[in-house]
Amino acid sequence: MAEYESLVDEWDSAEKKTRGPKPKKPTAFKAGKFKTPKQPDALSNPGRYQKPKKPNKQAYPEEPKKRPKSWRRPPLNRPKVAQIRVEGKWVNSMWDRDKRRDVPLRAGWDPRKPAPHTSGAIKPWCYDQRYSDSLDRLWRDLVMVADFEYNSGFELLAERLSKNKRNDRIVSLNVQHRMHPKIAEFNSQVVYGNEYHSGSQMVERGFPTRLLGTPLKKDDSLILLDTSLFGKEAMEQLDEGKPGRYVNVAEAKIIVEAIDDIAKDLASIPHPDDRYWEIAVISFYKAQAAAIQKALRVSDVVESNGWRFVDKKTKSVRIEVNVVDRFQGREADVVLLPMTRANKRGSLGFMTVLNRINVATSRARHRLILVGNARQLEEMGAKYDAKNSDQDSESSMTENTAPQNFVSQLINHVQKNGRSLLISPKDLRNDWKDINLVRKLRSGRKRGGRK
Repeated sequence: MAEYESLVDEWDSAEKKTRGPKPKKPTAFKAGKFKTPKQPDALSNPGRYQKPKKPNKQAYPEEPKKRPKSWRRPPLNRPKVAQIRVEGKWVNSMWDRDKRRDVPLRAGWDPRKPAPHTSGAIKPWCYDQRYSDSLDRLWRDLVMVADFEYNSGFELLAERLSKNKRNDRIVSLNVQHRMHPKIAEFNSQVVYGNEYHSGSQMVERGFPTRLLGTPLKKDDSLILLDTSLFGKEAMEQLDEGKPGRYVNVAEAKIIVEAIDDIAKDLASIPHPDDRYWEIAVISFYKAQAAAIQKALRVSDVVESNGWRFVDKKTKSVRIEVNVVDRFQGREADVVLLPMTRANKRGSLGFMTVLNRINVATSRARHRLILVGNARQLEEMGAKYDAKNSDQDSESSMTENTAPQNFVSQLINHVQKNGRSLLISPKDLRNDWKDINLVRKLRSGRKRGGRK
């Protein structure tokens, strides 16, 4: 300590610029502060991986791999035509991969693009001897495709069976086991020429229920809801003013009210096949189907279940609204068919297409309900028949066109073999005043274009 005190006295008496740092006491140094490193413990498995390696940066590229600058697009089926000088003359040439140089083309080479594979590309007045190879090849492909399409496997099989001497192998399926006989009778008479009939058990189809305040019997399988009293709402309208998007407001409202009554009654009736009931609304137009779906959601009559609807009480009744093309090959217990079209021009639209009408009127098992302006439909049918009176009914059938007086036959068949109910706006229970089912064209927006 005496040495330390003397060092401190000398440090105090020295000049500040030259004395340096103040000396420390001997006790300030801790004993054993710096220790020798210990030997590492022996590893139980020296060859085992101990520490995780850092991820390789190349395994996680921040940007996608770019093509090198030397990359070239693969050559097209028909290479570009260039010109080279051969014996003092410029001739057409193209690149040869094997020889790796430009090779002169033959005299009849066509520098234009190849003709598309359509029948319009083959015309007798455009034939030339220089293009005989390409035209013959294209014609051969077109004929082969046309023959395969025309002579399909089923047609060839039917042709061979008809030529076979053993006709007992050919059996026609002329009995239907889906619809009530009243529903199937119209298709059998008008579409198939009375070539098929209904099974004996189909008479038992049906169930008693009520429809817009009118009680229906079990045998009432064919119903027509006439919208003639709705005035302008019973006429067709254009959704967003676009042609081809037809909407009938009166039919949409009546269908929602009818679904409310039918779903409530079916929820308390067990299905004869121990399954859920199916109600289908088949529309000829997509805009009309969208309007009916909107009316179902707004009216709160049923509960939405994905793209279908179910009744609120038991969830045992399923309702589907779709276009006629989606229902081909399917069936439902009750089918509501909105006719949609109602105009003074006599334009029937899809009601002149035979296969669509056939599909729409043959999907119901127990009950088919047509909704439309009966008086206007009869006038439209008469105008349409007057315009197309020159066409033969048999030729129109082969062209997938409805025969003459088809709409009138449909309305008369329902009125004769079923029940026709004249619906008025007073029969509707829901409030439809503030609900717009037809979208109007927005102002300042061009038709068919973006904003």
